[in-house]
Amino acid sequence: MPTLILGLGNPLQSDDGLGCRVAQELQCCALPPDVEVMDGGTPGLGLLNLIEGRERVVIVDAAEMG
Repeated sequence: MPTLILGLGNPLQSDDGLGCRVAQELQCCALPPDVEVMDGGTPGLGLLNLIEGRERVVIVDAAEMG
């Protein structure tokens, strides 16, 4: 399976939408055919089926740490 770049977050929550925004920008780029980009949103454990069986997953996310 192709490498997955997975952007996470909620674009309605300011910096929490960073991962989704990165995924949107990457979808416009010419990436190698063995790289897949997805906006994963906020489903949490619901993402396991997207990750299962992949050799490599790059997760892009942001969190306010105070």
